[in-house]
Amino acid sequence: MIRKLACWVIFSISVGCGGVGDEPAKAVAADDRAQCGDPEDTEVLVITSLAFTREIAEGVIEGFDIDGLDSAEGDPAGCGHRDYASPDGTTGIDNAFAALVPVLESIGAAAVEGLITDAINSGELLILAEIQRVDDVENDSCVDLELHRGEGLPLMGTDGNIQMDQTFLVDPSRPSTFAEGGQIAHRTFEIQDITISLPVQILDEFIELDLEGASLQLRWLDNGEAVGRLAGGVSVSSLAGQIGAISDIGSLQDAVPALLEGAADLWPDENGSCTHLSVGMDVTARPAFLLYPE
Repeated sequence: MIRKLACWVIFSISVGCGGVGDEPAKAVAADDRAQCGDPEDTEVLVITSLAFTREIAEGVIEGFDIDGLDSAEGDPAGCGHRDYASPDGTTGIDNAFAALVPVLESIGAAAVEGLITDAINSGELLILAEIQRVDDVENDSCVDLELHRGEGLPLMGTDGNIQMDQTFLVDPSRPSTFAEGGQIAHRTFEIQDITISLPVQILDEFIELDLEGASLQLRWLDNGEAVGRLAGGVSVSSLAGQIGAISDIGSLQDAVPALLEGAADLWPDENGSCTHLSVGMDVTARPAFLLYPE
């Protein structure tokens, strides 16, 4: 049962982004994109780890304001769930899933992060972030993002992480996600209000995960690696429905919908019920190269 719950958690948040680094440069308007760089000028990163974003102190967490609101405890705009504040004092940070992390740990499901790492290192969960139109990795007000799924077995370094500067083949069987309107400021890439859609495997089934209103932020370090965060809202009805259609998960078919509905904190419907659950992840990445199949 615990391993099945861990598999569900991987499905729910692994792929699916203020809270890190400096204020990003103002994005270029759509009608001014003629000044943007060449789409072939890219920086590619392979995601090397994904981990739950945890509270730093009571009510304090790194992350993003997904819904543009600062909800207090009991506020119907957040279905009763309070928002967090970031360490720099920014309020309205959404991450209802963080409150579920201690519950998961208490029942022995903390090993889920190890399962995520195993999936990345084995090549089952290779996520490639291709940042396009990069004129300057220090500051660039007009860049795009394309997320790909890769395939193949990555080479591992002595530090237990994927080696830097490997070439990965883009998996042609899985659609890529493209978004305009990103920017780089002080070596920090950020893009907001996008939808990341990726097929994810749970047990023997493939289901589609949509992380809506998502933000991704990655800051390059001096050694070429990057650290940052990913966050967005997951539809409770979509997630519960897809999980409910999967066989051989026993009592989780009843427990998961109730768990999701109780924790949901984004975008209430006309009845006041929140339709989405905010989820945040810490991300690390390393430089890589892409190879497109013929």
